[in-house]
Amino acid sequence: MARKSLIQREKKRQKLEQKYHL
Repeated sequence: MARKSLIQREKKRQKLEQKYHL
């Protein structure tokens, strides 16, 4: 359960980082 949340959070963070990088 916690692992899924962590993965989702990491995915969201990566997407945000990519958007900010632009």
